Amino acid sequence: MSVRIRVAVPSDVNGLFTVRTSVQENVMTREEMQALGITEASVSAMIAASDCAWVATQGEEIIGFSMIIPEEAC
Repeated sequence: MSVRIRVAVPSDVNGLFTVRTSVQENVMTREEMQALGITEASVSAMIAASDCAWVATQGEEIIGFSMIIPEEAC
């Protein structure tokens, strides 16, 4: 099955968090991200406001993502 890249939509946020919390380097839990203000609601709002995230999918599963914060050039 091939990998597809597309612009993320707010309904992808749970998949982004699943990928982010499954990494082996730079590990963060949902609780640690929440303490930094990184919540499903805040990420969903960012995605709804601009094309700032992309997801890699295999079938219907999100297997990777990339996200930018334009206001911070990050």
